[in-house]
Amino acid sequence: LTRFSEKIGHIFWLTDYYLIFNVGNKIKVAEIDNRDRINMIDLAEFEKPEIFWSQKDKKLYVLSETNVYLSGNLLP
Repeated sequence: LTRFSEKIGHIFWLTDYYLIFNVGNKIKVAEIDNRDRINMIDLAEFEKPEIFWSQKDKKLYVLSETNVYLSGNLLP
């Protein structure tokens, strides 16, 4: 899909066309489809994040240092 200078951490499918993952301290969302370009955005930035996606709740959990963060619903 693409290359990064840093190692990709955890990666999860949000839907059939969207991936969420962390690269270094950034959490990114990538749109994967049949078009010629991959759309990618930086969602957030945390120190050494470990991310966990809950398909049931449609929420992202982020562990950064000693703190746990919880997103709102990322999908309808």
